[in-house]
Amino acid sequence: LSFFGLGNMQNATLLKEGWANHNYLTATEDGKEWIVKFLIEQKKESLENDLAIQSQLARSGIKTSSYYNAPNGSFAYESSEVTAIISSRIEGEHPSRVNEELSFAIGEALARFHTGVTSLPISRQAWLNPEFIESLVIKEGSPLTKEARKLISEGRGIYNKSLPKGIIHGDFCQENLLVNKENPTKIEAIFDFEEAEENLFVVDI
Repeated sequence: LSFFGLGNMQNATLLKEGWANHNYLTATEDGKEWIVKFLIEQKKESLENDLAIQSQLARSGIKTSSYYNAPNGSFAYESSEVTAIISSRIEGEHPSRVNEELSFAIGEALARFHTGVTSLPISRQAWLNPEFIESLVIKEGSPLTKEARKLISEGRGIYNKSLPKGIIHGDFCQENLLVNKENPTKIEAIFDFEEAEENLFVVDI
């Protein structure tokens, strides 16, 4: 918080959602709330993709977290041990259940993401990409690798079809969206783009 020029921390709470990074809800002495994300699994290079997606979503009118710049212009704090970024807190809550109305809103949000995000500065492959999964031989014992292999094996047929392609979110789940507290079928924001890649749009569904 000091690196970003935001003053002294009043308190911090580790958020339970997410495993790829450690996220803290923090408050400063002036009463403002911030989300501080320490990169654990996410690579620093993918932050460039995050910035590009944030910019494209803003042009599409979709709310998402936006990285805060330090006085020196950097959006990331880096030391020999840790990389951290910070964004302002967005009002909302993670949905506790998904019903028909929220399912429709999720589909609409994905469609807006697919049409609004059209390019990534850094090309990458993620967990729902057959070529990436084939390269994970050294991590064959990982539960995540096994689950990804199972999903791709079950859906193998779709990868051989001529279906629409583009940039997908890759991890659009309840933990990565916020809904309105009074109206839990209204999506307030979407975030967490470390699994974004070029793939079949249907994979996001």
